[in-house]
Amino acid sequence: MILRHCLRLCALPLLLASSPCFAAIYKCSGDDAVVYADQPCDDAQRQAPPLQSLPTIPAFRQGSPARAGKSDPTSAGARRKENREKKEKADAAQGKKCLRLELHRRWAGQDLQAAQAQPLLIQDKTLENARRKARRADEQYRLECAAPS
Repeated sequence: MILRHCLRLCALPLLLASSPCFAAIYKCSGDDAVVYADQPCDDAQRQAPPLQSLPTIPAFRQGSPARAGKSDPTSAGARRKENREKKEKADAAQGKKCLRLELHRRWAGQDLQAAQAQPLLIQDKTLENARRKARRADEQYRLECAAPS
């Protein structure tokens, strides 16, 4: 408990000392000496203009035009082509996924038919498991792909 209070008391001066200073800084030059002060120089000393902070440069965002207000027609055409290629690739991936789900659905239906053809025993769960598997495969196919009409 005492250690926590000690750390807090030690951290407070460090935080205050490290806080940024927002005062103007003046450069005064005279008799071969340069002095920096927070107040304007006397008339006898030559005063340089106050030091300015560095200009803020807006961050460059990828995909945004380099010049503000002007759009490059070739980059717009390239973006459209890239978007079209992405859409075609996504459609192909979805089609492949639907084919895989259709195959699993067909296999589950065949497993169900095979389980129905076997003689039913009292404790046998094969038919129930085959029905559940076929139902889940059908639900997944309908969820991911268009339902057959």
